[in-house]
Amino acid sequence: MADRADFKHIRVTGADDDVVIVAGAQTEEADRAEADRAPAASSDDLSASSEKRDAVCAPGPEASTGAYHPTTLEDIAESKMSVTQKVVIALAVAAVIVFFVWRFVAG
Repeated sequence: MADRADFKHIRVTGADDDVVIVAGAQTEEADRAEADRAPAASSDDLSASSEKRDAVCAPGPEASTGAYHPTTLEDIAESKMSVTQKVVIALAVAAVIVFFVWRFVAG
């Protein structure tokens, strides 16, 4: 255990000047300087950028044809279980059986 003489308290007084640093935060001066450096966008630039955004954000043809469908029980029944899944399930069942035999029969 540490000696009481080695234990030191941190004392905070009102005279301490606390500075909080926030990652990614900018000051108002930096925001104003950024706005002054940025070129003014014309209405043609804004309409062109909105057209590009609409083209990128528009849903593709597969969305309108109903390509997405939720997983159903038939989908699961038709799919084959991989060997890895079978081995993991078999090991889990074997571990449960061994635990019960060890705990209740052998104990």
